[in-house]
Amino acid sequence: MKTIETKHGLIQVLPFENAIKEASIICYNKTFIEIPGIVIFSIKNEANLLNRILNPSVEIIMVEKEHFEEMKEAIQVLEADNNSISFESKTKPAKKVVVNLESLKKAAIFVRTVGDSITINNTIFTNNEAEYHGDGMFTSKTSFFIDFEKMALIRNLFKSEE
Repeated sequence: MKTIETKHGLIQVLPFENAIKEASIICYNKTFIEIPGIVIFSIKNEANLLNRILNPSVEIIMVEKEHFEEMKEAIQVLEADNNSISFESKTKPAKKVVVNLESLKKAAIFVRTVGDSITINNTIFTNNEAEYHGDGMFTSKTSFFIDFEKMALIRNLFKSEE
């Protein structure tokens, strides 16, 4: 674990390269990297008020711009891996989403497939726009709108082994 000192105390976190291998989902753009529900890494001196408002229970760690760029490069290496899928989110602020399929399967405790959607733990993947907007508005789950090809890859992870 790496120790980071913040104005709110000491934080211990896995080295970033290890953390992204363990994380099921990583979201990023030019100003932040998010492991949803856990931590957001943001560039020092960048406005991140929106992240603070939208994610009040998530730790936000400020990093130097050079370190942030190294972190993004590590994510792009993971993204190129055959065991990951990536897509652009349909939310504001715009972000790229990387799903580590191996970690997603390993972390799955609850999986439900209904219609055009699959719910894994607290995350919904769907290729139905109406379900995407409905699930995202009326549940505490995180929703992602994905194409049919990516949906097939995720569904195949959880096919019954009978």
